[in-house]
Amino acid sequence: MRPGNLYTSNGAEDFLRPILQNYASQDVLVRADSGFAKPAIYAACEAVGAKFVIRLKANQRLRKIAEHLITVGNQDCAETEIQYHTLRNYRVDSWDKAYTVIVKSTRQESEFLFRHEFIVSNLEKTFPQDVYQLYQQCGTMEDLIKEVKAGFFFNKTDSSTFVANHFRMLLSGVAYNLIQAMKMLILPAKLEKNDYFWFAL
Repeated sequence: MRPGNLYTSNGAEDFLRPILQNYASQDVLVRADSGFAKPAIYAACEAVGAKFVIRLKANQRLRKIAEHLITVGNQDCAETEIQYHTLRNYRVDSWDKAYTVIVKSTRQESEFLFRHEFIVSNLEKTFPQDVYQLYQQCGTMEDLIKEVKAGFFFNKTDSSTFVANHFRMLLSGVAYNLIQAMKMLILPAKLEKNDYFWFAL
């Protein structure tokens, strides 16, 4: 937890390091949105051999590179066009080393210009489409976060101290995990994926 006036990734690497170290013996993939695109997080992953796919905020330099990578096709095409490109050894001054940046350029049907998205990663032998699929699995985690907020008031942090709010969030998290365990261990398979049964408890 942190004061609401701090940036999203403030201190995130300190929170992440012990988690990564705990799972260092396993294959770990860190997914994050552009709010967590910072060298300290890349370094924390690299230190334990973890892989990462993190969205980058678009900037003028990346947009210019992406525009030059586009393969010119039929601009009057009535279908959405997607092109993937890989930038090897891309580096900015604030990074300790170069990384791979995957570019996804999308032109909506009947439009002339492409919209560009960027992901930085230390996955070097993965197809660009696969990197984006890995990143898009963030959506699953976001759905789980919505569940714990909607069903267990995980985001109810209106106490005046961090300790009280932290404890309330821990209780919500434990309750949510108990329900998930019950779904997996007790419910019949046809009901196991029912995300809303606990509202009736």
